Amino acid sequence: MTTSTRPARARRLLGAIGVSLLLVTACSSTPSSKRVALDIVETMEISDTQKQCLREKIDGYDDAQLEAIGNAEENKALDFTDGNALDSATPELRAFVEDLRGCTADGG
Repeated sequence: MTTSTRPARARRLLGAIGVSLLLVTACSSTPSSKRVALDIVETMEISDTQKQCLREKIDGYDDAQLEAIGNAEENKALDFTDGNALDSATPELRAFVEDLRGCTADGG
């Protein structure tokens, strides 16, 4: 994998998890925000080591934290296809994504 491919793939991965948080808050039914984020991780084409790292990090957040991130108006307007989308995100979403980024930095 080239160096230029890795950041784009990591952005897509983290963007998908971020989008899942925003989508799950749109409805009040189950599953929980955490469950949706964990399910998204399972669908990603990444190494088992990366998946385990992401699962552990997501497990460190409770549903209330994840729902607060997803419910923030600033985050609802984000376009995760834009590489600079996080510049307009809340500090909480930026911190969450940065926390997850450590799992994808070295290719797992």
